Amino acid sequence: MHIDSNNNWYKDIETRINSSKSSLSKKEYNKYQLDTLLRISQRVRGFSPECEECLRLQADISQMVDQSGNSTGLSKDQYKAYCRSMNNIIHHLREKHKLALEGESLGIWIGIGAALGIVFGIIMDNIAIGIAIGAALGVTIGSSLNYKNKKDDRVI
Repeated sequence: MHIDSNNNWYKDIETRINSSKSSLSKKEYNKYQLDTLLRISQRVRGFSPECEECLRLQADISQMVDQSGNSTGLSKDQYKAYCRSMNNIIHHLREKHKLALEGESLGIWIGIGAALGIVFGIIMDNIAIGIAIGAALGVTIGSSLNYKNKKDDRVI
């Protein structure tokens, strides 16, 4: 796909999603994760000149935008397919292009830190202090990784 048509595709997606903001209720807008879909579209646009899969995903994203703007809403099965498509696109961006979801590292490392904190707490004979120390270390590590991802422009 040519760069100009690639930019036109993204501008069309952006316009359609922004118009959905006014036509959909806030609950529906959040249900379809349109902010995330817009960020994903921007990333797919950036990678599509050199990635055939991203080029193919543009058609999926266009279809998802069509579905989210459907005034009658989606059936349960259609909504499941919509979510599956969203997850497949995110999976591709994470695996092939090494991108991360915003805030993902923080959540992971808080959990790891708290789990290690339990071990430290048992060793120190004070589980509460161990969990607190572990969670604090997890927040520190997770925040620094989130910052690094953002700095390296690796956030979806």
